[in-house]
Amino acid sequence: MTKRKSTFRLLAFAAALAALQGCGGGGGGFPITLVPAGNSDSQTQTESKVPETDTSSPAPTPETTPETTPTDRYAPVAGSEPAPSLSDPQKGSTADVGSASEGIYESFFGHTFITAAGQLARKDLLDWTWGSITVNGTDWSFNPETRSLHITSKTVTGSGTFTSRTSMQGTYSEDGGASSAWGPLKYSQANALAITLANLQGKWSVADATRYNMSLEFDANGVLSGTTSGPQLGVCSLSGAAVQVEPGTAKNMFYLAMTAVNAATGSERACTLDTSLPFAGLAGVVLTAAGIYPQNGYFRTFAFHVKTPNLHLLTNYLRKEQ
Repeated sequence: MTKRKSTFRLLAFAAALAALQGCGGGGGGFPITLVPAGNSDSQTQTESKVPETDTSSPAPTPETTPETTPTDRYAPVAGSEPAPSLSDPQKGSTADVGSASEGIYESFFGHTFITAAGQLARKDLLDWTWGSITVNGTDWSFNPETRSLHITSKTVTGSGTFTSRTSMQGTYSEDGGASSAWGPLKYSQANALAITLANLQGKWSVADATRYNMSLEFDANGVLSGTTSGPQLGVCSLSGAAVQVEPGTAKNMFYLAMTAVNAATGSERACTLDTSLPFAGLAGVVLTAAGIYPQNGYFRTFAFHVKTPNLHLLTNYLRKEQ
Protein backbone atom coordinates (compact mmCIF):
# COMPACT_ATOMS: atom_id res chain seq x y z
CA MET A 1 0.00 0.00 0.00
CA THR A 2 1.35 3.43 -0.86
CA LYS A 3 0.55 6.79 0.62
CA ARG A 4 -1.52 7.50 -2.51
CA LYS A 5 -4.10 5.00 -1.40
CA SER A 6 -7.19 6.14 0.40
CA THR A 7 -7.88 4.99 3.92
CA PHE A 8 -9.52 1.69 4.47
CA ARG A 9 -12.31 2.46 6.82
CA LEU A 10 -15.18 0.27 7.58
CA LEU A 11 -18.23 2.30 8.33
CA ALA A 12 -20.78 -0.02 9.77
CA PHE A 13 -24.52 1.12 9.35
CA ALA A 14 -27.27 -1.17 10.36
CA ALA A 15 -31.04 -0.56 9.83
CA ALA A 16 -33.54 -1.92 12.39
CA LEU A 17 -36.96 -2.51 10.79
CA ALA A 18 -40.17 -3.13 12.71
CA ALA A 19 -42.15 -6.05 11.26
CA LEU A 20 -45.77 -6.07 12.41
CA GLN A 21 -47.61 -9.29 11.85
CA GLY A 22 -51.33 -9.28 12.81
CA CYS A 23 -53.97 -11.98 12.91
CA GLY A 24 -57.33 -11.21 11.34
CA GLY A 25 -60.59 -12.59 12.74
CA GLY A 26 -63.88 -12.58 10.90
CA GLY A 27 -66.88 -14.42 9.60
CA GLY A 28 -70.49 -14.14 10.73
CA GLY A 29 -72.72 -16.65 12.57
CA PHE A 30 -74.58 -19.50 10.92
CA PRO A 31 -78.07 -18.73 9.49
CA ILE A 32 -81.10 -19.41 11.70
CA THR A 33 -83.11 -22.42 10.57
CA LEU A 34 -86.93 -22.31 10.78
CA VAL A 35 -88.35 -25.61 11.96
CA PRO A 36 -92.15 -26.04 11.46
CA ALA A 37 -94.06 -28.39 13.75
CA GLY A 38 -97.67 -29.61 13.42
CA ASN A 39 -100.38 -31.24 15.48
CA SER A 40 -103.12 -33.31 13.88
CA ASP A 41 -106.24 -35.00 15.08
CA SER A 42 -108.89 -36.98 13.32
CA GLN A 43 -111.04 -33.95 12.78
CA THR A 44 -108.87 -31.28 11.61
CA GLN A 45 -105.32 -30.51 11.01
CA THR A 46 -104.23 -27.39 12.66
CA GLU A 47 -100.90 -25.95 11.70
CA SER A 48 -99.13 -24.41 14.53
CA LYS A 49 -95.92 -22.49 14.56
CA VAL A 50 -93.15 -22.88 17.03
CA PRO A 51 -90.72 -20.12 17.73
CA GLU A 52 -87.78 -19.82 15.35
CA THR A 53 -85.11 -22.06 16.67
CA ASP A 54 -81.44 -22.30 15.84
CA THR A 55 -80.96 -25.99 15.26
CA SER A 56 -77.45 -25.72 13.84
CA SER A 57 -74.42 -26.70 15.82
CA PRO A 58 -72.90 -23.93 17.91
CA ALA A 59 -70.46 -21.80 15.94
CA PRO A 60 -66.99 -23.27 16.44
CA THR A 61 -64.34 -21.03 17.93
CA PRO A 62 -62.21 -19.85 14.99
CA GLU A 63 -58.70 -21.24 15.02
CA THR A 64 -56.27 -18.46 15.70
CA THR A 65 -52.63 -18.22 14.79
CA PRO A 66 -50.58 -17.28 17.86
CA GLU A 67 -50.04 -13.57 17.62
CA THR A 68 -46.49 -12.62 16.76
CA THR A 69 -45.06 -9.97 19.02
CA PRO A 70 -44.07 -7.03 16.82
CA THR A 71 -40.35 -6.52 16.56
CA ASP A 72 -39.24 -3.82 18.97
CA ARG A 73 -37.23 -1.45 16.80
CA TYR A 74 -35.66 0.02 19.94
CA ALA A 75 -34.53 -3.36 21.34
CA PRO A 76 -30.79 -3.97 21.88
CA VAL A 77 -29.13 -5.83 19.00
CA ALA A 78 -27.66 -9.21 19.97
CA GLY A 79 -24.03 -8.87 21.06
CA SER A 80 -24.21 -5.09 21.52
CA GLU A 81 -23.78 -3.10 24.72
CA PRO A 82 -25.25 0.22 25.89
CA ALA A 83 -23.11 3.31 25.44
CA PRO A 84 -21.19 4.39 28.54
CA SER A 85 -22.07 7.74 30.07
CA LEU A 86 -19.67 10.68 30.01
CA SER A 87 -21.51 12.09 33.03
CA ASP A 88 -20.96 8.83 34.93
CA PRO A 89 -17.86 7.26 33.30
CA GLN A 90 -16.49 3.85 34.15
CA LYS A 91 -13.96 3.92 36.98
CA GLY A 92 -10.41 4.63 35.80
CA SER A 93 -11.45 5.60 32.26
CA THR A 94 -10.03 8.64 30.46
CA ALA A 95 -13.24 10.58 31.13
CA ASP A 96 -12.94 9.66 34.82
CA VAL A 97 -9.27 10.35 35.57
CA GLY A 98 -7.75 11.92 32.43
CA SER A 99 -7.03 15.56 31.70
CA ALA A 100 -9.66 17.82 30.16
CA SER A 101 -7.99 17.60 26.72
CA GLU A 102 -6.64 14.05 26.25
CA GLY A 103 -8.67 11.28 24.70
CA ILE A 104 -10.45 10.15 21.55
CA TYR A 105 -12.29 12.72 19.43
CA GLU A 106 -14.75 12.14 16.57
CA SER A 107 -15.72 13.83 13.33
CA PHE A 108 -17.72 12.66 10.32
CA PHE A 109 -14.63 11.33 8.54
CA GLY A 110 -12.85 9.59 11.40
CA HIS A 111 -11.24 9.68 14.83
CA THR A 112 -8.47 11.72 16.42
CA PHE A 113 -6.24 10.34 19.19
CA ILE A 114 -4.60 12.77 21.65
CA THR A 115 -2.42 11.46 24.49
CA ALA A 116 -1.91 13.14 27.86
CA ALA A 117 1.53 14.28 26.58
CA GLY A 118 -0.07 15.92 23.52
CA GLN A 119 0.83 13.35 20.84
CA LEU A 120 -1.76 13.54 18.06
CA ALA A 121 -2.90 11.37 15.14
CA ARG A 122 -5.96 12.28 13.10
CA LYS A 123 -7.56 10.80 9.97
CA ASP A 124 -9.68 13.19 7.91
CA LEU A 125 -11.36 12.59 4.54
CA LEU A 126 -8.16 12.22 2.48
CA ASP A 127 -5.22 13.10 4.71
CA TRP A 128 -3.74 12.38 8.12
CA THR A 129 -2.45 14.94 10.63
CA TRP A 130 0.49 13.58 12.61
CA GLY A 131 2.46 15.33 15.34
CA SER A 132 1.76 16.94 18.70
CA ILE A 133 0.19 19.91 20.43
CA THR A 134 1.07 22.08 23.41
CA VAL A 135 -1.82 22.59 25.83
CA ASN A 136 -2.04 25.57 28.17
CA GLY A 137 -5.26 25.48 30.15
CA THR A 138 -8.00 25.24 27.54
CA ASP A 139 -5.78 26.62 24.73
CA TRP A 140 -3.78 24.45 22.33
CA SER A 141 -1.31 24.99 19.47
CA PHE A 142 0.49 22.68 17.04
CA ASN A 143 4.16 21.95 17.66
CA PRO A 144 6.68 22.46 14.80
CA GLU A 145 7.05 18.76 13.89
CA THR A 146 3.34 18.36 13.02
CA ARG A 147 2.67 17.36 9.41
CA SER A 148 -0.28 16.81 7.09
CA LEU A 149 0.33 13.55 5.20
CA HIS A 150 -1.27 12.36 1.99
CA ILE A 151 0.50 12.50 -1.37
CA THR A 152 3.09 14.86 0.08
CA SER A 153 4.17 15.95 3.56
CA LYS A 154 3.17 19.51 4.51
CA THR A 155 3.94 21.56 7.61
CA VAL A 156 0.96 22.35 9.82
CA THR A 157 0.49 25.42 12.01
CA GLY A 158 -2.57 26.44 13.97
CA SER A 159 -4.20 26.81 17.35
CA GLY A 160 -7.53 26.71 19.13
CA THR A 161 -9.33 25.78 22.31
CA PHE A 162 -10.77 22.81 24.15
CA THR A 163 -14.18 22.76 25.76
CA SER A 164 -13.43 20.43 28.64
CA ARG A 165 -14.42 16.82 27.82
CA THR A 166 -16.76 18.14 25.13
CA SER A 167 -14.95 19.32 21.98
CA MET A 168 -11.78 20.59 20.29
CA GLN A 169 -11.90 23.45 17.80
CA GLY A 170 -9.60 25.96 16.12
CA THR A 171 -7.94 26.81 12.80
CA TYR A 172 -4.91 25.48 10.92
CA SER A 173 -2.98 26.00 7.70
CA GLU A 174 -0.70 23.81 5.58
CA ASP A 175 2.67 25.13 4.34
CA GLY A 176 1.65 28.65 5.35
CA GLY A 177 -1.47 28.66 3.16
CA ALA A 178 -4.98 29.86 3.90
CA SER A 179 -6.51 28.97 7.26
CA SER A 180 -9.16 26.27 7.53
CA ALA A 181 -11.39 25.18 10.38
CA TRP A 182 -10.02 22.48 12.66
CA GLY A 183 -13.12 20.68 13.84
CA PRO A 184 -15.06 21.07 15.92
CA LEU A 185 -14.14 17.55 16.99
CA LYS A 186 -16.48 15.85 19.44
CA TYR A 187 -15.16 14.25 22.65
CA SER A 188 -16.07 10.58 22.17
CA GLN A 189 -18.25 8.50 24.49
CA ALA A 190 -15.52 5.86 24.12
CA ASN A 191 -13.51 7.93 26.63
CA ALA A 192 -15.95 6.71 29.29
CA LEU A 193 -14.88 3.07 28.71
CA ALA A 194 -12.38 1.60 31.17
CA ILE A 195 -10.05 -0.34 28.84
CA THR A 196 -6.94 -2.43 29.56
CA LEU A 197 -4.93 -4.98 27.56
CA ALA A 198 -7.33 -7.64 28.84
CA ASN A 199 -10.12 -5.98 26.86
CA LEU A 200 -8.09 -6.30 23.64
CA GLN A 201 -7.63 -10.05 24.04
CA GLY A 202 -9.41 -11.96 21.29
CA LYS A 203 -10.08 -11.50 17.60
CA TRP A 204 -11.06 -8.28 15.80
CA SER A 205 -11.93 -8.24 12.11
CA VAL A 206 -13.50 -6.56 9.11
CA ALA A 207 -14.64 -8.37 5.97
CA ASP A 208 -15.50 -6.92 2.57
CA ALA A 209 -15.16 -9.48 -0.21
CA THR A 210 -15.06 -6.80 -2.92
CA ARG A 211 -12.21 -4.83 -1.32
CA TYR A 212 -10.30 -6.40 1.56
CA ASN A 213 -10.44 -8.53 4.70
CA MET A 214 -8.33 -7.95 7.81
CA SER A 215 -8.19 -9.66 11.18
CA LEU A 216 -6.02 -9.11 14.26
CA GLU A 217 -5.88 -11.40 17.27
CA PHE A 218 -4.36 -10.25 20.57
CA ASP A 219 -3.15 -12.44 23.42
CA ALA A 220 -3.27 -11.47 27.11
CA ASN A 221 0.00 -9.52 26.79
CA GLY A 222 -1.07 -7.50 23.74
CA VAL A 223 0.99 -9.53 21.25
CA LEU A 224 -0.85 -9.70 17.94
CA SER A 225 -0.98 -11.90 14.87
CA GLY A 226 -3.14 -11.22 11.86
CA THR A 227 -3.90 -11.63 8.19
CA THR A 228 -5.25 -9.67 5.23
CA SER A 229 -6.72 -10.71 1.89
CA GLY A 230 -8.70 -9.24 -0.99
CA PRO A 231 -7.90 -7.05 -4.01
CA GLN A 232 -6.87 -3.90 -2.11
CA LEU A 233 -4.51 -5.33 0.52
CA GLY A 234 -3.50 -8.66 -0.97
CA VAL A 235 -2.44 -11.60 1.20
CA CYS A 236 -0.35 -10.40 4.13
CA SER A 237 0.75 -11.93 7.41
CA LEU A 238 0.80 -9.43 10.30
CA SER A 239 2.63 -9.47 13.62
CA GLY A 240 3.27 -6.92 16.35
CA ALA A 241 1.96 -5.71 19.69
CA ALA A 242 -0.21 -3.15 21.44
CA VAL A 243 1.00 -1.40 24.60
CA GLN A 244 -1.14 0.87 26.74
CA VAL A 245 0.01 4.50 26.47
CA GLU A 246 -0.18 4.71 30.27
CA PRO A 247 0.41 1.16 31.59
CA GLY A 248 -1.38 0.29 34.80
CA THR A 249 -4.34 2.55 34.02
CA ALA A 250 -7.69 1.92 32.35
CA LYS A 251 -7.33 4.84 29.90
CA ASN A 252 -8.51 3.90 26.42
CA MET A 253 -5.36 4.57 24.35
CA PHE A 254 -2.64 2.29 22.95
CA TYR A 255 0.60 2.42 21.03
CA LEU A 256 0.37 -0.07 18.16
CA ALA A 257 3.35 -1.55 16.27
CA MET A 258 2.83 -3.90 13.35
CA THR A 259 4.92 -5.55 10.62
CA ALA A 260 3.53 -6.91 7.35
CA VAL A 261 4.99 -9.85 5.39
CA ASN A 262 3.91 -11.01 1.95
CA ALA A 263 2.10 -14.35 2.44
CA ALA A 264 0.67 -14.80 -1.07
CA THR A 265 1.20 -18.08 -2.88
CA GLY A 266 0.47 -19.14 -6.44
CA SER A 267 -2.01 -16.80 -8.14
CA GLU A 268 -2.95 -14.94 -4.93
CA ARG A 269 -2.54 -11.16 -4.94
CA ALA A 270 0.72 -10.17 -3.27
CA CYS A 271 0.61 -8.11 -0.07
CA THR A 272 0.26 -4.41 -0.97
CA LEU A 273 1.18 -3.09 2.49
CA ASP A 274 4.73 -1.84 3.01
CA THR A 275 6.79 -4.89 3.99
CA SER A 276 10.13 -3.08 4.26
CA LEU A 277 9.53 -1.14 7.50
CA PRO A 278 7.25 -1.52 10.56
CA PHE A 279 4.06 0.47 11.06
CA ALA A 280 3.55 2.37 14.34
CA GLY A 281 0.92 4.73 15.71
CA LEU A 282 -2.01 5.20 18.07
CA ALA A 283 -5.11 3.08 18.63
CA GLY A 284 -8.14 2.74 20.86
CA VAL A 285 -11.50 1.03 21.29
CA VAL A 286 -14.35 3.06 19.78
CA LEU A 287 -18.09 2.44 19.55
CA THR A 288 -19.93 1.52 16.34
CA ALA A 289 -23.72 1.86 16.34
CA ALA A 290 -25.51 -1.51 16.21
CA GLY A 291 -28.66 0.06 14.74
CA ILE A 292 -30.30 3.37 13.95
CA TYR A 293 -31.46 4.09 17.51
CA PRO A 294 -29.23 4.58 20.58
CA GLN A 295 -31.26 1.90 22.38
CA ASN A 296 -30.03 -0.66 19.80
CA GLY A 297 -26.63 -0.49 21.49
CA TYR A 298 -23.05 -0.38 20.23
CA PHE A 299 -20.32 -2.79 19.14
CA ARG A 300 -16.72 -2.39 20.29
CA THR A 301 -14.38 -1.60 17.40
CA PHE A 302 -10.58 -1.44 17.42
CA ALA A 303 -9.57 1.75 15.57
CA PHE A 304 -5.99 2.62 14.64
CA HIS A 305 -3.84 5.07 12.67
CA VAL A 306 -0.34 3.74 11.88
CA LYS A 307 2.46 4.73 9.50
CA THR A 308 5.94 3.64 8.48
CA PRO A 309 9.00 5.93 8.66
CA ASN A 310 8.81 6.34 4.87
CA LEU A 311 5.19 7.55 5.24
CA HIS A 312 3.10 4.58 4.20
CA LEU A 313 -0.17 5.08 6.09
CA LEU A 314 -2.93 2.76 7.25
CA THR A 315 -6.18 3.35 9.15
CA ASN A 316 -8.74 0.67 9.90
CA TYR A 317 -11.71 -0.22 12.11
CA LEU A 318 -12.02 -3.86 13.24
CA ARG A 319 -15.07 -5.12 15.12
CA LYS A 320 -14.66 -7.44 18.11
CA GLU A 321 -15.78 -10.97 17.29
CA GLN A 322 -18.22 -12.55 19.73
